[in-house]
Order: sequence, then C-alpha cells, then structure tokens
Amino acid sequence: MRNTAIQVNLPPSGYHGGLLHDEAKIQEDLVLNVKGERSELVGWIDTGSEDENLRIVKENKVSRKLATDVLQITFLGYTGFRFPIDHFPTDGVKASELYIIIWDFISQLQSWGFIVDFIMQDGGQQNREFTKLHFTGEPRKNYFMCDSLVHPDRKVYHCQDFSHNMKKLRNAVLSSGINTYNTKLLNKKGNVIVWEQWLNAARWDEQTNSRKIHYKLSNSHLHPDTADKMRNHLAVEVLNEDMLQLMKSYQNSLINGDVLNSAIDLLQQTSKLITVFRDPRPVTDIHDARLNILNHVLDWFNNWRNEIKEIKKTPKELERMLPSIKCLDDVESMIVVLTRVCRVHITEFKGRGVYPSRFNSDLAENIFCQQRGLYNGNSTNPNYHVYCNTMNSVILGQTTKSRARKSNAGLPTTDPYSFHVNVPLSKKKKTLCRI
Repeated sequence: MRNTAIQVNLPPSGYHGGLLHDEAKIQEDLVLNVKGERSELVGWIDTGSEDENLRIVKENKVSRKLATDVLQITFLGYTGFRFPIDHFPTDGVKASELYIIIWDFISQLQSWGFIVDFIMQDGGQQNREFTKLHFTGEPRKNYFMCDSLVHPDRKVYHCQDFSHNMKKLRNAVLSSGINTYNTKLLNKKGNVIVWEQWLNAARWDEQTNSRKIHYKLSNSHLHPDTADKMRNHLAVEVLNEDMLQLMKSYQNSLINGDVLNSAIDLLQQTSKLITVFRDPRPVTDIHDARLNILNHVLDWFNNWRNEIKEIKKTPKELERMLPSIKCLDDVESMIVVLTRVCRVHITEFKGRGVYPSRFNSDLAENIFCQQRGLYNGNSTNPNYHVYCNTMNSVILGQTTKSRARKSNAGLPTTDPYSFHVNVPLSKKKKTLCRI
C-alpha cells in the first residue's frame, strides 16, 4: 500500500482519509490449502488472536466454526486513493471484535504515514454498537466525534453510508400507507406521506405524457422485490430531482393538490442530499454553499422529529409517523460528519478539498461485486478460499484512484508485491519421465 502510494506520487493530503468496512455473505466451506510443505485449513472463523482468546474466555471452551461472512476493510483517501487493506472470515462480526480490528488497523496505518479521520459503515446493529462503544451517551450529542486512541491530538468521526441511508428513507416511504400490511403512516404538518402517491404520480405520467417526465421509472422502482431493494440506484431515482419534478407536475393536475405538500417537501430534502452527495466537484471552502444546503436539510429532519414528539398520541402511533429513529440518526451522522471532515481537512491542507461523490462505501460494494463476478457469476457467493485468491486479482486489476465509483477507468494500478521486495524465485523441480 505504501509502495503504491509512492508510485502514484500521492500528495500529502492523500495520506489522510477514512476506513470503510462492510460484510458480505460467503459459502460455508473448508478447504485444505497446500503451499510447498505447509498446509492449512481455510474457512474457519478468524478475527485475530485477541478476539479468539476473548471468545474462549466467554464460552469457556475451545471450538471452531465455519465462517458465513467476510469482513472487508478498505482505506479511502481524500484524493481518491483507495486500497483494500485486509479481510477476515466471520460469522457476523461482533462490536467488540470490530473495535479491536479497526483500531489495530488505524494504529498500523499511522505507522506507515496514513491518517484516518473517519470510519464509515452501514446501519447494521453491531456497527451501531461499535459506534456506541466510543461514547458515554448518545453519539449525536458529541457530533459523532471521539478521541483517537492512537493519536492524542486528532479526532475520529463515525458515520453511516449515504447509499444505505437513501435505501432506508425509500423503504420508510415504501412501507407507509393505510393498508393493514403497512407498518408506517408518515405524517408531516398534518399531511400523510404514503407510497401510493408515488404510484399515482407514475401512473399519471405514463397515461398523460407522450414523453414521460421521469422516464427512468420502471416496475423495479415502484414494486421492488427483495433483490431490487438492495440496488442503490433504484432508491436514488425515486427520491431525486426527477421524482420531485414529476410530483410537482402531478400536483398541478389535481383539484386538491395540497395533499401532496408533505411528499413534495420530503422530496425537496432528499433531492438536495442526492445532488450534494453525488457532486464530483470538491469542497475547498468551509463556506461552500453545499455545506449550507446540508445544514438546512438536517434542520428539516430535526424539525420533523420534534414536530412528531409534540403530538399527543401513544409511542407506538408516534413511531409509525416517522422513519425509524435509527434512520434519522444515520442521516444526521452522514451530514454532520461530512461538514466537519471538510472543515478539518480544508484547515489542515489549504487549497485541497473533499469530494462529496466519494464520501460513501460504494467502493466496498464494488469489491464484493468483483469477487462474485470473477468466479461462478454475480449470483453466487465465493467461499473464503476463493475470496483470498481473488483479492490479489482485485488489487492488481482495479485502479488505485476512485473515479466516478468505477474500478477500471484507466488510471494507474497496483504493482505486484514482488516488484518492490527481493523474493527468491521458486525453482522448478526436475522430473523423470518413465517410458
């Protein structure tokens, strides 16, 4: 990693960035891996000796289990430099295990000159518990900022991924309605926000306009199945500016269009989030207008939260009127951390900036897609032995700089490890052919 950074002439600001960690499913399998005269079984859970000792003390026995997931950790610098650091076979990593692993890597990266300013993750329960381990109270009260355990003069921020947050907001609207199977009935300023409004707008657009206002809308957007709900672009495209324009046009066609006011208000906020977090232009000034836009969006969500609190209803009824509190906290962490990271980085490196379009964990998802695609197709998960072997192909095949969230856009790639160290060549064994 250090050699690659030197090879691409990485500027000093590029050595600063964040850690992305995510988990993916793998097949439970045990493989005997033979290298020379050494052999080992690959496929057991292995999150480090310290975690293993803690597990033995907790369970009061020594046992081995097959891994069902793989934890991937990746470094992403502010200049776009990215590098997959390591991966671990797990059965669903625990918060305590994650705590040891992450801070061990932050310490090792610092010894090689890389500084971690933020940790980005999805909204899994263990990830939330990991974040809470750094705070005595609610993380949002401390602006999701904690002291660095390896650098007394620096802070580390904890935030949730943008793409996952957009899917959570979409899912909240998707589950909102008046039917018995709906778990939500979102309400803002006395007007409901339900998925039926999206369906009606799309139906009106198809039946009325020869050229659709939102031409990208498809059945996968409006009636997503389990697989469709995992696709980032499907969530973004029902919350972006195109959807906002469609909803406004549909409102103008109604006699009583005021019923859509709250839905349009929500779309105005989500479209701003998408516009800012997909903007490829760097934020180089702490007074950038985009940061002010994010603060206004945050105020809107906080006002919505406070508005529902003041309504005199049962806690269960109030819970149905909002996206989950976890979702709102995740959106807040995403906005707060980006604005504060921009302030820290711009102050430390004059003239350098932070690219909002890179402030996500799409990179980690891209690695998982490459892992599935190289063997057995994208619909089949590899076992851990295949994952280990394929990772070298991922590192050598992808570019070292993130651009437009693609991995092979023609930029410099990583050299093999043997290019930078003296490794003895393996000698070919002489064999006798019997006739």
